[in-house]
Amino acid sequence: MPPSMPGWPELLVVVVGIIIFVGLLHSLRHEVRPWGQPNLSLQRYHEWLESERRAETLLRQLLTEDEYRHLNQQGYLAVPSPSIPGRVYRVPRRPGQVSVFESGRLIMNLCIQPTKVLPAADVVGMHKMMIQGNEAEYLQVANRISPASHHRT
Repeated sequence: MPPSMPGWPELLVVVVGIIIFVGLLHSLRHEVRPWGQPNLSLQRYHEWLESERRAETLLRQLLTEDEYRHLNQQGYLAVPSPSIPGRVYRVPRRPGQVSVFESGRLIMNLCIQPTKVLPAADVVGMHKMMIQGNEAEYLQVANRISPASHHRT
């Protein structure tokens, strides 16, 4: 065989690579799974991206420049308690528990989730508005988790 023609092993590698590539393209066309989201068709994926974009725009309008900058730099929004001096709620940017601090000390974590899947930015805004609008009800609805039950490494 001339040196410019590939042998069977090389052809087999190329063919298998093409099959894998076509399979990946097919799966991306029909099912896309953004982080933390259910499988979505390509159209639904674009709708999901648009809802994330709109939610981020709304959150940007809801927060002050300093709050928005802090959220993006630190990964959480610090919401001061409207009724308890020295208490601050740290609302995470990504899905997770809200950490509650008093005088700089972690006193509890809260787990509260919307009943439907929402864009992450909407969840951050939801926490802020619930805390500022009716902190007592927010605390009544949330599941409390003792900081002692978390093992930090």
